[in-house]
Amino acid sequence: MDSHGKPLSDEMLLAMAVWLCSLPLVALLIGPWLGWPAVLTAAAVLLVVSLLACWGACGWKTVVRRPGGNNKR
Repeated sequence: MDSHGKPLSDEMLLAMAVWLCSLPLVALLIGPWLGWPAVLTAAAVLLVVSLLACWGACGWKTVVRRPGGNNKR
């Protein structure tokens, strides 16, 4: 929750949507040359990267929107 009581789940939904939509592209680009184990590894790495980006965005919003701070942006 941010300082206004709103849950910070928008970034997580966006990260999951981007990850899900990128899976066919990953499978089509990597699958024919390197096989399914490489596709699964690339998908897992992409998931971790998107979750880290989401974590960073949520953390940044939490720091910027501190109660009692200067929230005029």
